[in-house]
Amino acid sequence: MDVRWRNLIAILVVLGLAAGAYYFLTGGNGTEPPATGTQGMQAKISVVFSRNGADIKAFSGALPVSLGEDSVDTKIKPASFTALKSGLSGLQTEAKTAQEKSLLSLYQSAVALTETKYDLLRKTQQLSNEVEGKDASQACMYKDRLDALSLDYTKFFVSLTDLSVQELDYSKKYGKPAPLGLGSDEERGTMDSLTLLSMLYNKNCTGAAV
Repeated sequence: MDVRWRNLIAILVVLGLAAGAYYFLTGGNGTEPPATGTQGMQAKISVVFSRNGADIKAFSGALPVSLGEDSVDTKIKPASFTALKSGLSGLQTEAKTAQEKSLLSLYQSAVALTETKYDLLRKTQQLSNEVEGKDASQACMYKDRLDALSLDYTKFFVSLTDLSVQELDYSKKYGKPAPLGLGSDEERGTMDSLTLLSMLYNKNCTGAAV
């Protein structure tokens, strides 16, 4: 057999083996096997947090904001909330599976509620500073603001409870640990304190000039 023909046959054999291996590895559809799980989406969410000076690990058992002695302590800079929400919203087109969409939704809700909590605690701190040193009659002038704050915090608590339930559903459906692990003890304590204060105000300020 001519040398050129032998070389041609050898090349064809090699190409055939390569094509067979590719067909086997890709499942015969010419594409790579689809990725499973949410590792990719989790990484993308983490990048959005990092770009905005935050850490995705800040959400671990509670929202990353609390009421300090003289100010509101937060692990997410208030100026970053808008960009953070926008960045997460931009990932919606990249979330392909139901699990990825659910995971992204959990973090979007958590960020929105963190911003709400920050705003509520900031108003609580401001109200506390204004009332400090006032006598009873002067303090009653703040009754309406306290009532409104108490109502807003109750609504916030309900939304946080809904998010906790969504986390449990996610964990049960996909057999994964709750991504945020949110609890409500701290929020319930704050809500109960505001409700009690509001009740005391309403009791002691009835008929007072406000």
